[in-house]
Amino acid sequence: MVNVNPARVISQPASILLNALNTEARWEVEGGMTYVLSLVNQPGATAQFVGTVSFEVSTDGATWTAVKALPLSTPTAQAVSTTTLAGIWLIDVPNGGSVFIRARMSAFTSGSVNALIATYGLPAASVSLPWSYTVALNGVLLGPLDASGISEIDIQISAITTTVLTVEGTNDPTLATWDTIPVQDVKVPGLIGLTISTASTYRFSPAGYHWVRVRVSTAGTVLTVQGAVARLGQATLPDYRFGATWDYNGTIIVTTDTVIKAAAVGLRNCMTSLQLQNTGAAATTFVVKDGATVKWQCQLPASMATPIDIEFITPIKSTANTALNIACGAVSSVFVNAQGYVSP
Repeated sequence: MVNVNPARVISQPASILLNALNTEARWEVEGGMTYVLSLVNQPGATAQFVGTVSFEVSTDGATWTAVKALPLSTPTAQAVSTTTLAGIWLIDVPNGGSVFIRARMSAFTSGSVNALIATYGLPAASVSLPWSYTVALNGVLLGPLDASGISEIDIQISAITTTVLTVEGTNDPTLATWDTIPVQDVKVPGLIGLTISTASTYRFSPAGYHWVRVRVSTAGTVLTVQGAVARLGQATLPDYRFGATWDYNGTIIVTTDTVIKAAAVGLRNCMTSLQLQNTGAAATTFVVKDGATVKWQCQLPASMATPIDIEFITPIKSTANTALNIACGAVSSVFVNAQGYVSP
């Protein structure tokens, strides 16, 4: 059983690089706790290491015993004490004050891999994620990853040519059916999309999905990955449902539709709040539309001295690829302010 009490790393290793027989990364940690151990490729790597990494614990730093580690990957993954692949695992260390954990290259042929550890159970902890180089169609760059407890993931791409990546999530334990997850370019606030095809750092939230992956949806020639990191606990995105926020302000004086949020490919426009003030001499109805379909309406009296402020506990949502529109039932003069976000 995973221990969710706060853990503590007492000392860090002199080196995290495993690149020869019996090279190791060793940490002194608080005993009786759970830790996340990651084996990740070197930045820009185009091949996996070839060898075996063993997971071991010690109470004195001299006598070592194998310890089981649970992979955060597929639903059928079993606890192991060795691995031949990059990955991420949960390790429960025994009680007894400070305890040592190490990842040791117990067999070696070629290549290198970095070993990193993070505490499990602390809010906003960051965990390095394993990734595998590929530019082949349907190759999986990252995952499948059990996203339980992960609020968001960042992946840094320093070079990409013709390759297109798609982030996907699923709750299907057979991992047969996947949905597309939108990604945000962290260098361009508010810019989101459904694929990754240019160099930048991208962020996505696995909210609503048990497993996530990053897949090559269009084969390419160049892909340079600097690394990927998961954030545990509360997300830093403006909305946990993950979507760029938007706002609108204007004056409606005609009865024809006015677009307040244009259609976005593959995404839905969601309205969370609305402020209205009819300064015209005639009362009017006011409607919010999903394209041409009325989703919400109200009656506004004439000559309002102050605006009304409406918060939608359940956001008003358009269908995918459809604009969110507003309109008045009679010619008047209505000040409109609206706020919301976009979502898959």
